[in-house]
Amino acid sequence: MILNALRWFSRLDRSYFFAISALISALIVSIALTFAPIAQRVDGSDVSLIERDGAIILILLILPVFVLATPLIALPQAPGPRLRSHKINSAAATVVLVGFAAVSLPTFGLFYGPSLIFSMASSVSLFFGRDRKPGWTAGTAKRNAGSDGTRSGRNARKRFKKQEEPVANGAVKSKKGESPLVSSRRRRGRNRRKK
Repeated sequence: MILNALRWFSRLDRSYFFAISALISALIVSIALTFAPIAQRVDGSDVSLIERDGAIILILLILPVFVLATPLIALPQAPGPRLRSHKINSAAATVVLVGFAAVSLPTFGLFYGPSLIFSMASSVSLFFGRDRKPGWTAGTAKRNAGSDGTRSGRNARKRFKKQEEPVANGAVKSKKGESPLVSSRRRRGRNRRKK
């Protein structure tokens, strides 16, 4: 189960990964702030925020979780092109979280720092990051790898396929005993003569 979760995380788009990390950290902080004794009474005893302020604090602690869940609805999980709506949703969630953390800084806003950092990273990766090709996965990397496990280019795979094809009509498709460097020089010389 853990390996499946790690595989799922490795296939996620970078901005979606940061957005889901922000949501998870905000959820953990909200649950911890609800039940952890962080406030003190006049007599010096520790109480939780829910005991001190009542149910109204639940609304304030659930708000950042809902704010950070909204980009997850809009952002695509798979890598691909970034649309304007993705950028707007992520930036709006980050701005709302910055405002929430600034207003609630005296009581518990500092605890949402990791969520704020992850949310900013998600927004920045949408605006300034490169698009990852949608077809890239660990499976395509294995398909592009040669027999020794090293990744080979498209031209090398074509040459390898040509060498594997049976010789048709008695014609030899590739010169035997020729090193890749020699064949590369031969092909470059042929291309220069054509120009």
